[in-house]
Amino acid sequence: MYNGGSMKDTILVLTTGGTIDDLEYDDERNAPTHRPSLIPSLLKKSGFSGLFDIEEMMLKDSQFVTDADRMKILSRILQSTESRILVTHGTKTMAQTAKFLGPHIQGKTVVLTGCMTLPSDDHGNDAMSSLTFAIESLENLPPGVFVAMQEKIFPWDNVRKNIEARRFETEQ
Repeated sequence: MYNGGSMKDTILVLTTGGTIDDLEYDDERNAPTHRPSLIPSLLKKSGFSGLFDIEEMMLKDSQFVTDADRMKILSRILQSTESRILVTHGTKTMAQTAKFLGPHIQGKTVVLTGCMTLPSDDHGNDAMSSLTFAIESLENLPPGVFVAMQEKIFPWDNVRKNIEARRFETEQ
């Protein structure tokens, strides 16, 4: 776990919703129940909170993230002054978003992460470990776009979610 050593620059954190944000969905309205992102409180619990500029981009189940939403994320990344960006994202379409961003990002390190179990579920929850691993990965990865899931790093152009096996893996 990162203990405050060599990380000096602020990390931009863009939240988009998904399971890592303990997203609750209102089936009657066919929309998420809006509430503030959980990411700031998770970062505070991890001891990382002073290193981040956190922005809520959207609060969506990733199955509803559109290319217009991805363009909004891309635009924010391109205009940011930070060289390291963390995007929290639902896992259903995380690989698709990484593939959308990848060809356009130069000179910045962007890591997408999420989790497979709700943060409010104390049994087997992977939100904190995913977040911690992604943050630590930002310090060591070269510029580019990556998915950090289940303590593995995947480049944007070689990642997929295996829904049946409940894991991320390379496409080849």
